[in-house]
Amino acid sequence: PMQRVAVGLRIAVDVPQQQDLLLRFAGLVGAWLTHLGAQPDAMRTFEKIPEHVVTDICEVLQLCARAEPQRLLSCPLVSPLVSNLVCGWLGMRELLTSPFVRYSMAEVLHTFVSIDELSASRDLRFRQFGALMPGQLIS
Repeated sequence: PMQRVAVGLRIAVDVPQQQDLLLRFAGLVGAWLTHLGAQPDAMRTFEKIPEHVVTDICEVLQLCARAEPQRLLSCPLVSPLVSNLVCGWLGMRELLTSPFVRYSMAEVLHTFVSIDELSASRDLRFRQFGALMPGQLIS
């Protein structure tokens, strides 16, 4: 059953229109969770919400980040989703009691850091290569 879910998400991520819809849905669910977390009875509410609600958002972010990182980073819904939900809730042990859920959120952050490092590495290589090319090798 889990393999079917993974294959289904992978197919959805590979189609740009589906990726946009998935990110919009993840943004809506993230906003809903953030709203619920700000309520006075948040602990009671979160006891009833299945873990997969949060981990599915994390999975969508990771799959989209690995498939098309620049497209993901240009989406206006991603920044609030990562900063408010993932970063903001990572240490909220009273709401997210499962270490698995917190690990899923940490994995999202790791994926984003990896994308930044890869991007910085490519930029550095391009600048080094580009700095030697125009007019310096051919005189």
